[in-house]
Amino acid sequence: LKDAGVINDVKTMKLILKRNPQLARMQDEDNWQGPLLEVALVGHLEAAQLLVEFGNADVNARAGEHDEGGSVYWHTLQIYGSDHPIVQYLQAQGARSIEPSQGIEVNGEGKDSSQDSSNTGSDESVFEYELTDLIDASLVNDIETMKDILKEKPEWASHENANGWNALHEAAFNGHLEATQLLVEQAGVDVNTWTNNSDETGSILFLINEHLPSGHPVIEYLISKGAKSMPPTSGQDPETTEMTNDNSDFDYTEVDLSFAAVNNDFRTVETILRKKPDWARIRDQNGWEVLHIIVRFGHLESTK
Repeated sequence: LKDAGVINDVKTMKLILKRNPQLARMQDEDNWQGPLLEVALVGHLEAAQLLVEFGNADVNARAGEHDEGGSVYWHTLQIYGSDHPIVQYLQAQGARSIEPSQGIEVNGEGKDSSQDSSNTGSDESVFEYELTDLIDASLVNDIETMKDILKEKPEWASHENANGWNALHEAAFNGHLEATQLLVEQAGVDVNTWTNNSDETGSILFLINEHLPSGHPVIEYLISKGAKSMPPTSGQDPETTEMTNDNSDFDYTEVDLSFAAVNNDFRTVETILRKKPDWARIRDQNGWEVLHIIVRFGHLESTK
């Protein structure tokens, strides 16, 4: 359901929700309360409407195992601003803007009872963060939260989420210079880190060179720290790699191709198209081919 939502495959979402509407409200492996958060982050209004109106998804869902992350409205507001249709829709549905880890609404209407100043006991603060909080904070350049977490758990800076990305990937990919500097200089994250510790995805500088404009401060900073732009490679001779892929089991669908395109998973796109080149010209229910999706997200390598 989440994969279909990320690429706005409303037809597949309807089929899934018709049989299992509760999936719109179930926590996933990244501790996100249902797929609404991820669908909203990529700005798909129709998919979001389906989750809310057909699947009864919670418009005030928050990231984190204990709901300590920011609300879906807060995250989308940081990315798109108040004029985007997805932000306006969530607001019309009663969504609130709640910051990560604090339980405080941005409009100042109230705060989480867990932050009640009347709480008594030890003066020592309780560390209640999860790894996902650091990665989420890096995504939105929340420096104060990052500092709080890194003070207690500096090793988390190099830990990866379910998609194989660490905090530096998120900070750099989204162009946050201050967060990037904090992770490199305070936490000591390797500037030549690879996604999921694999040379099949490219170095972090390679990834952001494909995403950020030339001369961006984050790119210049990483280069000054010794970062190298290393493209995806399996470490094998190309002819050997091609033979291996030709003889391997093929277990992909058209949806896998679209999802790989959204995430700039160049290796999967290449693997699928080697076997099914005609899939590059299949149109989805919105009339889009996979190239439309790749260009929409600005992925140069997959476009080539």
